[in-house]
Amino acid sequence: RAGKLSEAKTVLLKARRIAPHDTVLLFNIALVLQRLAMQILKNEKSTLTEVLQAVHELGLAHKYFTYLNVHGDKTRFNITVAGSEAGQCQDLLSQAQYHVARARRIDEEEKQMRQKQVDERSAFKSKQEEERKKREEASRKNIEEMLVKRQEYKEKTKNALILDMPEQESKKRGR
Repeated sequence: RAGKLSEAKTVLLKARRIAPHDTVLLFNIALVLQRLAMQILKNEKSTLTEVLQAVHELGLAHKYFTYLNVHGDKTRFNITVAGSEAGQCQDLLSQAQYHVARARRIDEEEKQMRQKQVDERSAFKSKQEEERKKREEASRKNIEEMLVKRQEYKEKTKNALILDMPEQESKKRGR
């Protein structure tokens, strides 16, 4: 009643290990499984695995209720309630295919969206890598041009120094 169905489920399953033949525990487990499955199926944001798990648990609840309807202890709980809950589980199971299809569709859309994002990210990275290579190539060409210009400048200054020296000075130095 407090809305803590998942906690109730774990506690009841632990109790079931202690008293496996207790039909009241089985009824309560089936009731909790049914309500939990109904919650998950009604939630539009449930994932595919959650929906499939809920359908499985709903099937278990249906089996438990039908078993209790036939073999239940009339003195401990109302057997007709178990029968009506079994019918409700059967109705929910027939509607479950719609919920499974919806969850599959949403799951596929999410996968496509993730794949699209991955593709966009890889395209962006490759574009950045291409731009980086172009910048490196331009920088390399610029450095090579500067080296060629420097070498030309060295040659010009070397030739200019040789040409500027008067012949007399070269003779004086030779003596």
